[in-house]
Amino acid sequence: LPTLLRLSLLILHTAPYKPVEVVLSYSHLCLQNDTFRAFAPILRERARIGMLLTASPLSMGLLTPRVPAWHPAPEPLKTAAQEAVKRCADWDGGLPAVAIAWAAKVAEQGPVPMPSVVGLSKFQEVHQAVRAWRAVRDGLKAEELDVIAKSAMAAFEESGTKNWSWVTAK
Repeated sequence: LPTLLRLSLLILHTAPYKPVEVVLSYSHLCLQNDTFRAFAPILRERARIGMLLTASPLSMGLLTPRVPAWHPAPEPLKTAAQEAVKRCADWDGGLPAVAIAWAAKVAEQGPVPMPSVVGLSKFQEVHQAVRAWRAVRDGLKAEELDVIAKSAMAAFEESGTKNWSWVTAK
């Protein structure tokens, strides 16, 4: 995110002095890493980004019962994610549903409302995501969602892995 901000400002202040039209950040507006919340207003106001998009509220599969073997997160983060899975077990759809609902709520109702891109691989996951989004849109179970989302986030805070990022390219 600091790199996106620096590049956006550099583009804005270099001829022809036009702001970047769209910035998409993935895995930075989720239960494990919510740093995009702090950067979104700065990107919008200082760098004058036209459209901000957030993606991957499941953090590339980290916030699922089975983290993909290829996932680049370090082991302590994967362990904390499995603790978050346990803490959300009683919610319909488990951690993935909580993660999608929470991210949708924050993205739509935050200081800088923005669309969220979700990648899903099964019809069941699509239906579950739509149910989670509708629940947020309709204000259903809002307090209950906040409580369980805070419990999931606490798994990362307690392990010292909250807001960690990982290298995805070398």
